Amino acid sequence: MQIGEVVKVKVIEVMADDSLILSFDGKLLRVVNKTGSTYRPDDFVSLQVSKVWPLEFKLLRSKIV
Repeated sequence: MQIGEVVKVKVIEVMADDSLILSFDGKLLRVVNKTGSTYRPDDFVSLQVSKVWPLEFKLLRSKIV
């Protein structure tokens, strides 16, 4: 992975605190949603790699339809 790379991930669960459980490359990630957007399970969203080690992502605002 490279900084700036964008990956498509699937929303698995939306937590009570609006954080998201996402499926990425066979693993589950918990992401803090600071976008103000709302998501549902089975939505697809984009994450942008912001740091390679340790791996860190930025949740992009728009859903993938």
